[in-house]
Amino acid sequence: FVDILKHHYFTDTVLNPTKPKNVFAAFCIACAVLVSTLILGFSAFTPVMANAETIELSKRIHHAVDGHILPRLRQFTTQAEELNSNIARYCASGQRDDWDKTKSSFGATVTDWAAASHLRFGPVTFEGRARRLSFWPDPRGIVWRQLRRVLSKRDEVLLEPGALAKQSVAIQGLTALEIILNRQIPIGEKATPGDLYKCDLATAISRNIAATSQSIIDEWTANSGWRQRLLHPGKQNDIYPTTESAAAELVKSAMLGFQIIRDQQIEILQQAMNGEKKVSRLPFHRSNLAADYLRASINGSCELVEKLDLTFYVPDKKAWIRNWIPKG
Repeated sequence: FVDILKHHYFTDTVLNPTKPKNVFAAFCIACAVLVSTLILGFSAFTPVMANAETIELSKRIHHAVDGHILPRLRQFTTQAEELNSNIARYCASGQRDDWDKTKSSFGATVTDWAAASHLRFGPVTFEGRARRLSFWPDPRGIVWRQLRRVLSKRDEVLLEPGALAKQSVAIQGLTALEIILNRQIPIGEKATPGDLYKCDLATAISRNIAATSQSIIDEWTANSGWRQRLLHPGKQNDIYPTTESAAAELVKSAMLGFQIIRDQQIEILQQAMNGEKKVSRLPFHRSNLAADYLRASINGSCELVEKLDLTFYVPDKKAWIRNWIPKG
């Protein structure tokens, strides 16, 4: 579906207005099938289950956690750290090769976040971390307005480790970094004080992203972390007292992922095609990553559905649904 979008509705990720304008309807049909499967799976394990069924469900939760959630979050953390290193290296060298690596790692970090952005529970939600990592949607242009003030004042205190985490969430994450990295920052003899501050701020923002993502992983994998909570439900677990409640959390995460894709990406794309909204309302449009972000978002949510094997709960009379579920 996303390949169709990129090749038929975009030209180099710029909206192509000459193509058919049925993208929203197409996605809604696919989304309806996916949500139907999720609801079937959700309803299948909300009642009290027999012991054998509970054991099987526990295996599916384990597959989702260790086969999807943690790998996706670790990949994002690794890429965020690489992005921070590449930006710092470019700010020191000013070399074109280092700039190209910076842009490449920024794109990879954005898509890695997209593939994990549906995991809106547990450590990702603590202290508003999801918004800190990516302040989107931003219909009023808050990121640009606040970032412009920061770049104008050039407050050196904000460049210190941990300082940005105390500031507005709008200037802490990938959406702010996208604006700074939109054009190559001059380094060397032609660099102005504003250019040097911009590069240092980009380093500080990427360092904040890496630190935030690392905190998420740490809180997932700690001895009493979120992984343990999901894999060991029971009366002693104040978050997930039953296996069914742990599974329900994961299903809700997948459903939320598809809802976000529909409301914040596909619907805006459709409205842009109809001339009702600008393409600038799409996430990461400045860096030509809107289509890649969409693909990664869909793949991430579909992968969670796959790891939970929710099609197992589809009744035989609706077996056609199984063939509609794409692989993550």
